[in-house]
Amino acid sequence: MSITPEKEKRPRRKEQPPFKVYCHESERTQIIRNALATGKSVSEYMRNVSIGYRVQSNVNAEQARELIRLKGDMGRLGGLLKLLLSNEERFDGMTGERLQFETMKLLGEISENQKRVRSAIKDLIKN
Repeated sequence: MSITPEKEKRPRRKEQPPFKVYCHESERTQIIRNALATGKSVSEYMRNVSIGYRVQSNVNAEQARELIRLKGDMGRLGGLLKLLLSNEERFDGMTGERLQFETMKLLGEISENQKRVRSAIKDLIKN
């Protein structure tokens, strides 16, 4: 006598009759693109969408990692700017022009990173 009940054996999906879906070639191409973007087969993608599961794109995950990386870059640049504006000993002896140059360089890098963050967010929203 077994203490745990046996799992109910369900038939494999490939043993079930498939659905047939009529669509235009452009729709078919879009479905294939969407499935590829999620890293799933067309069958798995269509099944998940039809059941109502939320289908996450792999592209979104990549863009999220890029945003996290950019956030780290921004934090490091902010820390450098804070050091530059404080009375850090390594900046003793620098002329006002040199300090201004270093400050402007850091501000330029921060501005470039902000543009990259905005662009990554726009790309993420589009998908």
